Amino acid sequence: YGFNERLVKCNGEIKRQVISATGLYAEYVQKIIIELENALEYVENDKQNASISSLINFYQTGDAADFDTHCINWTKDQDGDIYFINGLIESYEDPLGIGCTFESIVGFKNPIQTAKVNKIIENIQWFENNLPFDKKFKKEKASGLSASSLTVISMAGDTSPSLPLGINLPNSDWIRAKHGSKSVNLANVSSSRSSAEKVLREELFLPQYHSILEKYSNITSTLHTDLHEIAGHGSGRMVDGHSTEDLKECYSIIEECRADLVALYFMANPKLREFGIYDQDVNVEEAALAEYVNYLTNGSFSQLRRIELGNDLTQAHFRNRQLISQWILEHADKDKIAMINKDGKVYIEVNDISHAQELFGKLLSIIQEIKSTAQIDKARDLIQKYGT
Repeated sequence: YGFNERLVKCNGEIKRQVISATGLYAEYVQKIIIELENALEYVENDKQNASISSLINFYQTGDAADFDTHCINWTKDQDGDIYFINGLIESYEDPLGIGCTFESIVGFKNPIQTAKVNKIIENIQWFENNLPFDKKFKKEKASGLSASSLTVISMAGDTSPSLPLGINLPNSDWIRAKHGSKSVNLANVSSSRSSAEKVLREELFLPQYHSILEKYSNITSTLHTDLHEIAGHGSGRMVDGHSTEDLKECYSIIEECRADLVALYFMANPKLREFGIYDQDVNVEEAALAEYVNYLTNGSFSQLRRIELGNDLTQAHFRNRQLISQWILEHADKDKIAMINKDGKVYIEVNDISHAQELFGKLLSIIQEIKSTAQIDKARDLIQKYGT
């Protein structure tokens, strides 16, 4: 409860205002319902019909249980070419991780890129089995996943005008455990970033990395997103008796850390080329080096150009990236991974890919135990020390 409502104090009494067709923002919710009802004329199959129909029902009632029903139906809708999300979905803007913001995306699947993404799905049990943490935190059977590469054609709400690179939903851990999840990378969003690449590359990276970044950064950025969403968010399990809700305001940061670390850990594994996830002409070590240098540079300082000077980090993704980068730099052998000064500028230097992969795996093991056993005090300590 609480994801689609706000609390107000009226004459000394706390009252709930629930977003619905007859409640808070009713005028706008009714317009959404009209468009969703129009969409029912064009559904591709019965599962898509059930997904949209249950979303309409949720908007009419505002009942959290009805949104769960929609999420289950939405997860089962995997065969159509059209992809959409619509609703109050992400809680990144709420420090308590409860209240959600509205977002809407519509797109269509790219069949060629989707086939490559599905190579991860085909081998998902291998990823689960080879995660570098205790078996009791792993799923015995990794299944129920769906993944696609998407061309976005419209967006609104919290996803507009700045879209994510990838999406993995639904967020409810119990739905993911029982019914699976759907992942997408937003291919045309990722490719649109290339316009600033050369300028940033020359400014932020040591010259020795320029050629591999030019060659591999687009490939590894897309792969990182796919691994993050599918093998990352889709992996692991909660220990019986614990809930992600017990992590409160720390959950989003810890979960984004976990997904990023899964992607970074597997990025350097030659099995990815054997599976066909990497093309055969890709040099896996060079590709991983490009991603590691890029990630640690972004997490350490280049993402800070988006934050007003003097402010703390508050957004979950910013904090997760900084947490990982600062932890790695503190725990690394300084001859192998370090932040260095050269000609009055700061750079990240990575001289040992295996050392980097080992550290990503070690931090992942710590983060996974924190999530699986809902250790909120340890989560807060890590976030405060490295991700603020």
